[in-house]
Amino acid sequence: MPEKLALGTAQFGLDYGINNSLGKTPEKEVSKILSLAEEAGINCLDTAYAYGTSEETLGRNNLNSFKIVSKFPSVEPSKNLNEYLYDSLKKLNTKAIYGYLAHNSQVLIQNQNLWDELQSAKKLGKVKKIGYSLYQPSELHKLLELGMFPDLIQVPFNILDQRFRHDLIGLAKEGVEIHTRSCFLQGVFFQDPQKLDAFFEKVKPFLADLALNYPTNSERAAFLLDYCTSQPFIHKVVIGVNNYQQLSDNLTGQYNKNGSLLMNIPTIPDKILLPTYWPS
Repeated sequence: MPEKLALGTAQFGLDYGINNSLGKTPEKEVSKILSLAEEAGINCLDTAYAYGTSEETLGRNNLNSFKIVSKFPSVEPSKNLNEYLYDSLKKLNTKAIYGYLAHNSQVLIQNQNLWDELQSAKKLGKVKKIGYSLYQPSELHKLLELGMFPDLIQVPFNILDQRFRHDLIGLAKEGVEIHTRSCFLQGVFFQDPQKLDAFFEKVKPFLADLALNYPTNSERAAFLLDYCTSQPFIHKVVIGVNNYQQLSDNLTGQYNKNGSLLMNIPTIPDKILLPTYWPS
């Protein structure tokens, strides 16, 4: 399984996640996490310009064993894409990165010349693969219509969020590298449904069933991770952790493979699947 995992690093630069009570991960802890990831065979790091101090924190470590994927934000009129890319390379203390993605598809849809700039960065050897991070299948369809065929994409995918499944299967057959995030639905899968806001009402029965089948967080994480990593069209599953122990637990977790939960997966509204819509 470790070879299909990518380490998400938003927590290394931000206080991030509904289930995060620890805040931003201290730098010493980041170094321990990276050492464990390398030792376990995780070879990909996912970061972004918008992840606070994540890139700088990573850059103060030896990243030679990792493929780095970063993402650029909306490009300001007074800047060009190269300024963001070279800033990220400087922070990461590297001359090139594996993947460079638009953090939000709208930046490419509204400014299509950025795709040419991405291709130029690729030709110069500053990045190996280019693409985009998406939230809705409609974004993917629009970008493909505009001729922006990616080397690599990142999308949300988990046991409840199957919106991209058909597209991902097709893209993987075309040679696109598929990275998925939100395996744990930003931590919602570990929440006590009785304590969740009424906004999540539609998902509460499933959460109760999940907790009944897999009562410990370790068992639950193992089940949810296994579900995503076992999909043949997914190349990397991005998971974020706040500390060394969380990563260790994710790497060693076991669960009873009774499969009963897979027979009762409900249809959940998009607003619950997308953190953008969640109450603050």
